[in-house]
Amino acid sequence: MRGMTVTELVMALAVMSILASLAAPGLTRFLQSSAVTAKANEINAMLAVARSEALQRYDTVMLAPDGENWSEDWLVGIDANANGSLTGDEILHRMGGVEGGSFSFVDDDGSTLSSLSFDPRGWPESGASITYAPTGCLGKNKRIIKMKPTGDMRISKVDC
Repeated sequence: MRGMTVTELVMALAVMSILASLAAPGLTRFLQSSAVTAKANEINAMLAVARSEALQRYDTVMLAPDGENWSEDWLVGIDANANGSLTGDEILHRMGGVEGGSFSFVDDDGSTLSSLSFDPRGWPESGASITYAPTGCLGKNKRIIKMKPTGDMRISKVDC
């Protein structure tokens, strides 16, 4: 006789469902960690673009949101008229904003930053710390990107 009995099939399905239920929480954390790492790398790349433009042009380059908050598009440019915002020909790059979670951009004193400028040496005009946590954050899935005075950036994983 070939094949499986109904009892054997039910037992195999029961064992598979138990194993799947044990693996699901770990898979959820892994998927969230991967998505958060991708977001942190995206933010780091946006900062690197602004810093690179400052070094390449040997000029002060500003990174600012296109609107009121950092979840909207980000602009990189040279504030030629020194009005604290980027418009028209001052804009060098436009990048998609950061969505899907809580996000803060603060200086070393804890004050919220409305923009960040890099001097011609690529150094930020103020220290900055960027925190990103996804919606429904689990485990060590919050990321803090700390900008050093020299413009170097470090990404740290912290508990939610």
